[in-house]
Amino acid sequence: MSQPGSYSVDLINVNGCTVSDAVEVSRPTYDPVSSIPTAVSISCEAGVATINVVASDYDAFSWSGSNGFTSNMLSPDVSMAGTYTITFQKGVGCSASYSVTASELDTYDPISSIPSQISLNCEQTEGTISVVAEPYNTVSWSGPNEFSSSDLSPMVAAEGT
Repeated sequence: MSQPGSYSVDLINVNGCTVSDAVEVSRPTYDPVSSIPTAVSISCEAGVATINVVASDYDAFSWSGSNGFTSNMLSPDVSMAGTYTITFQKGVGCSASYSVTASELDTYDPISSIPSQISLNCEQTEGTISVVAEPYNTVSWSGPNEFSSSDLSPMVAAEGT
């Protein structure tokens, strides 16, 4: 008997007397995890999210996920949106699986200060767009008259947005 379920027996003696009985075989739920998120967010800034798993009483585990993802880490970092599944094994026939959904955050706003308008006039024909931002790797401005700049706070001399 390796499967849970109801097992019955019929006994018949030499005189044809019959007795029947049954026994219920169960397997307790195997739940080695004490903590696992159902979802994680991959931030634009970090580029990864850690799936923090706390588990005990298992013989082995395996991860599977988006784009052929596998890991031998209990709490791996993931860098792509998708579903990640960890399966734990214990002994013969006991297993438990848990799924975590990873999504990408599309909010990245390193700018802490930027003016909404710079006023140029006959006396002031140039102005600096003073921007405060961090962290960032590259800056790319574009504007009227084929304006472009890689400076965080560029000098401008033409009207427009």
